[in-house]
Amino acid sequence: MAVPPTMAEALSAIRRCLDEDRLLQTNELRERLWQRGYTIHDVHRIIRIGRVEQAIRWREDHSNFEVRIKARTLDGRLTRVVLGLSESTLYGLLVTVIDLDSQV
Repeated sequence: MAVPPTMAEALSAIRRCLDEDRLLQTNELRERLWQRGYTIHDVHRIIRIGRVEQAIRWREDHSNFEVRIKARTLDGRLTRVVLGLSESTLYGLLVTVIDLDSQV
C-alpha cells in the first residue's frame, strides 16, 4: 500500500497538474458535467480555490490516491470534485463532479 500524501501535498500536486495540463478527464466526468450543468472551468475553479475534504486514501482498485476537493462555483453551488492522483503525483485523473446543494 502506498503512503498517502498529506492534504496540503495532494492539493499542491493537483494544482501543479492543472497548471501543467496533466489532469486527464474520464468519460464519467464529461457526462456528469453535462448532466449537472457544470463546465470544465467550474472544475478548474474548484481545484484552484477549494480545500481537500478528508484524508487522502489509496484506492487499490484504481492504483491511485482518491482526493476530494470542495468549494463553491461562481454561481454559488457547493460542489465536490473527485480526483485520482497517481502514486508519483505526476498526473491526476478527474473522475466526477457532485452538486452538494442538490443532495440536501
